[in-house]
Amino acid sequence: MLEMTEMSEIVGGANIVEEFYGWYERSQQQAISADIPASDLDWLVLNFLNANKLALRLQQIKPSKEQLEQLDRLWQEHLEQNTPLQYLVGKLTWRDLALKVDRAVLIPRPETELLVDIALESVPQFAQQFTQQRSKSSPQQLQTWLDLGTGSGAIAIALALAMPNAQIHAVDDSKAALQVAIENAKRNLLAQSERSALAESSPPQKSTKPIQIANLQFHQGSWFEPIEQMKKQFTGIVSNPPYIPTAELASLQPEVIKHEPHLALDGGSDGLAAIQHLINTAPAYLIPGGFWAVELMAGQADMVRSLLLANGNYVDIKVYQDYAGIDRFVSARGI
Repeated sequence: MLEMTEMSEIVGGANIVEEFYGWYERSQQQAISADIPASDLDWLVLNFLNANKLALRLQQIKPSKEQLEQLDRLWQEHLEQNTPLQYLVGKLTWRDLALKVDRAVLIPRPETELLVDIALESVPQFAQQFTQQRSKSSPQQLQTWLDLGTGSGAIAIALALAMPNAQIHAVDDSKAALQVAIENAKRNLLAQSERSALAESSPPQKSTKPIQIANLQFHQGSWFEPIEQMKKQFTGIVSNPPYIPTAELASLQPEVIKHEPHLALDGGSDGLAAIQHLINTAPAYLIPGGFWAVELMAGQADMVRSLLLANGNYVDIKVYQDYAGIDRFVSARGI
């Protein structure tokens, strides 16, 4: 176990700036000793103190003694327990969204931003269509999208912002996850006055009325269960489902397997249990030509393509790569 920093060393002097940068230098050495990227320390400092890189480099950061003590506690927890930085700070920026995260939700990864791009690019000239519909179409004629296993709500919120005249639905089986997603929707989709008015909103209980935030509606339940009445209504269905084979969970990075929700990771014996369910069930909910896309694990793309072909209800199957050139997403259109 790493030796804890003696807080008497970092809070005992009069010059808090010197104290902070002395702590910062010692923490850099701890990162090297623990084989942890130095960027982890910078991320924690900048996000916990709401500071910027230039201020850090110019030695202009001046936290309070209480902040420095708390910062040290968080850093030690990261070193000793592999706690993800995003959970320690309770937030992250993802696709320009300010998102709250805690242990109830999977931490949104940068590559998942591409799933939103793929979804938006799948709809030809959608911006022009929304402009035309705004004044002369009924709500029933507008696009309706579904995000299954929404977690923090990142994908659904991004779609809601990009398609303000569409109706987005988000489903998750975890009430705790939905609580995070609803808070994130309020932060990113509503003005301050609207957030105050909805301050008492809570996640829906199963089989009760869903919660609407702007053009995004939240449902609690397993996959399609809470929206069974909406068959043949969705323009598009997207998901970042659990896709890690059960036997491979133990080999994941410690910060993942020890802290992130297993419900959002465990994809069954072959990693494809959830994806297979989405393939089999989605055709009943898609409009003709409706769009379908999922994120998946490296090495699963060919199998998912085969499952889509075998199902017989999909055409225009495509595979997309992530930033590292790995096959990470598969899309298709319903017949």
